[in-house]
Amino acid sequence: MSVAGFVAEVYGRCGDGSWSCGSGFAVGGRLVLTAGHVVVESGRPMTPVRVRLLGAADFVAAEVCWSGLGVGVDVALLRVTEADWAAPARRRPVRWGRLVGTAPGVPCTAVGFPAVQAAPDGVRDSEQAAGRINPLAMAKTGLHAITVDGPPHRVVASGSPWKGMSGAAVFCQDLLTAVVVQDPAGFASHRLVAVPIAAFADDAGFAEVLQSEIGADVMLEPVEVAGLFAEPPEVVSPASLLRADVAAVRFRGRVELLEELADWCQRPEWFLVRLVVGPGGQGKTRLGDELVQRMRRQGWVAGRVIDGAPASAQAALSGLACDVLLVVDYAETRAGQVQTLVERLRAANVRSRLVLLARSAGEWVGELTSRSADLAAVDAATVDDLPPVETSAAGRVEAWREAVRT
Repeated sequence: MSVAGFVAEVYGRCGDGSWSCGSGFAVGGRLVLTAGHVVVESGRPMTPVRVRLLGAADFVAAEVCWSGLGVGVDVALLRVTEADWAAPARRRPVRWGRLVGTAPGVPCTAVGFPAVQAAPDGVRDSEQAAGRINPLAMAKTGLHAITVDGPPHRVVASGSPWKGMSGAAVFCQDLLTAVVVQDPAGFASHRLVAVPIAAFADDAGFAEVLQSEIGADVMLEPVEVAGLFAEPPEVVSPASLLRADVAAVRFRGRVELLEELADWCQRPEWFLVRLVVGPGGQGKTRLGDELVQRMRRQGWVAGRVIDGAPASAQAALSGLACDVLLVVDYAETRAGQVQTLVERLRAANVRSRLVLLARSAGEWVGELTSRSADLAAVDAATVDDLPPVETSAAGRVEAWREAVRT
């Protein structure tokens, strides 16, 4: 995604009359995400606070509506308070990310307004920092260490050329993954430190502000396997509501099987496969998506794998640091990809589950398992044959009426 229109300068008036300078990012509605220390002093929100989006002519007034400093997270949310301010238009909501592996060198980028870009008159221009995150660096403190490509030299006047970069949003694979908060002196400007979104995504206050302002929850997507899973669909017409992945009506008729599959995921075995079969329209995709959401809420990497997913995303499965659930729809037509996924999951050092959705458990299973000894688990998989959700005419009528009411 293009971030240019959402990057913000952030200024807060300190108690001594000076101004604290930082960076931010417009995450939706009137909300701007920034670093806590940029707008909070001695536990109190600074006032006034001013924000200017990159490319805008004027600053606008804002206020602190949530701060994580009280729970040890150096992040804050601002709400623009000027009535005539027009929030930057975005086609789709911001996507949030988290690192789920241990492999070093995850590419990232951040745009902010550091001191190194200040003109003699004090006006700051933007700087785009590019670098890499090594997930195991600073693991004990729960922060992300960014190794910056081509960093500026440290300067005596400001102490750090990065001063003012705090609050900049860190993007990995188009996912907002962290917020810059520090330039540690011991690394000669080669390192920036950032707070991962995962450190505060489940904070009740943060979630409440986002829900009230933009009507969306924070769903963290796994960075290392970006592009592997189906993205949430856009509802662009009434016909879009008929798609199973839109989930426009409540989940019904498969609750017991859903609970059984969730329990199956929690079994201690390292690698297990399940086969769910049934004619088209019996709810296989919806069942898989409901299981995915259930396991995501429990911290798993989970999703419905897209056909033609990037090879790099599939390869990253072997290096995950948290449990993983993959759902493959129309598995009978995707033998090559299923084989690759099985090989990657078997190499992972975490619990991994593979759910294959198909119209039947016919000859394709035998043909698939003949490809490799690694695929024996598919042949031995439990098969769940889905009966019709509604068997009576009255039940089908009620289901239709419920869908119309929804």
